[in-house]
Amino acid sequence: MKRISKRVSFVKNVFPLLWAGIWTSGAVSAFRSARPAVGVLLLLAAAIGGYFLFRRQMKNLMDEIFDDGDALVVRDAGKEERIPFSEIMNVNAVQGFISLRLGHPRRFGDEIAFSLKQQRWFISNPFARDPLVESLIVRVDQARSMQRN
Repeated sequence: MKRISKRVSFVKNVFPLLWAGIWTSGAVSAFRSARPAVGVLLLLAAAIGGYFLFRRQMKNLMDEIFDDGDALVVRDAGKEERIPFSEIMNVNAVQGFISLRLGHPRRFGDEIAFSLKQQRWFISNPFARDPLVESLIVRVDQARSMQRN
């Protein structure tokens, strides 16, 4: 098996702690100001809004994805599941992330996402698709067409 995703433990585990620390330090400085109620309310609204936005954006982001020939092995929070290419409906890639829409809900839901392992620093054609994305699209299409026959 070949790992095709980048590790996202920092984004999923460390970033929320940094987020909370920044807002906590802001709340402490707001309490010291002349009008603490306004500052605290604004910080509270931003912290709660940011938390829910973060949870919404990261809920489908998996820890690791491995290519296992005719399927992808998905690992998240110590759990693992094998998803055959024939069960993937759509492959979408946006800014270094790949999102896979599944035909029906599995252990991790009906959509999984992961960060690309290899991101190119210099891109001669910024509109070109990543070779990994192209490979996944072709392999999903082949598996689904073989399943129909």
